[in-house]
Amino acid sequence: MYAVLKMEMFKAGITQQKIANTMDKDRQTIHNKINGPTKWSLDEAELIRKTFFPKLTLEYLFKKE
Repeated sequence: MYAVLKMEMFKAGITQQKIANTMDKDRQTIHNKINGPTKWSLDEAELIRKTFFPKLTLEYLFKKE
């Protein structure tokens, strides 16, 4: 699970649907990636960081807990 990503999404008011729309994926896919069953690709993680959290690092956002 990516607790830091979830917390930052909550603080910024960014929904799983908003990320899904940006990535041209369905919301369930994003849910699975955030909660662990499916892995993020480096390109996907970088797209999320650049689009929604440009001031944060990949290492911080995608720290696995």
